[in-house]
Amino acid sequence: INKDKRLTSEEKTALSLDIQKAISRLTALKAKIAQPTTIADLRIDIKQIVTNYKVYEVLEPKIRILVTIDNLQDVSNRLGFLTPKLQIFIDDLKSLNKNVSDLQILLDDINSNLSAINAKLSADKTAVMNISVNTANAKDTFVSVRKDLAQVRALFAKIRHDIALMRENLKGVLKNTTAGPSSTPSAVSPTNSAK
Repeated sequence: INKDKRLTSEEKTALSLDIQKAISRLTALKAKIAQPTTIADLRIDIKQIVTNYKVYEVLEPKIRILVTIDNLQDVSNRLGFLTPKLQIFIDDLKSLNKNVSDLQILLDDINSNLSAINAKLSADKTAVMNISVNTANAKDTFVSVRKDLAQVRALFAKIRHDIALMRENLKGVLKNTTAGPSSTPSAVSPTNSAK
């Protein structure tokens, strides 16, 4: 956790505290199990490892999902840093009487997808951070977040496709003095880019 470069210091502190609590409680339970006891009491104590501490059921998936979310947010932030520069470049081309309508459609689609990505990741991060070993339906939250992460990855794939189309489109814009590429807007529109 502490070596992860993308987790915030608050997230590292919260996760480390969760893990330390589990370690302390499991250490105490281990000492209790080591004492002479009845088989019935021993079964109850061993059952607590799963039912009360939920290391594999809650803590491990929570940490893995948070690291995944932070990695995806990092990618989104880097793309978010790039898009205003692309907008300036498109505006400069437009001021030179270049046809940039297709480029603008693609950039708008990228910005829309980034907005959807950021909203999902932010909501999911909050949901996962609020999970503890006492959360009744943690598994349901993990399932829902994993579905969202699959959608986020699909949106990133769409963004990659839009960027590839922008590259091709830009070649045509730069070759022509006043006209954009010969392709029609429908050929590079965001609705067709997913096909």
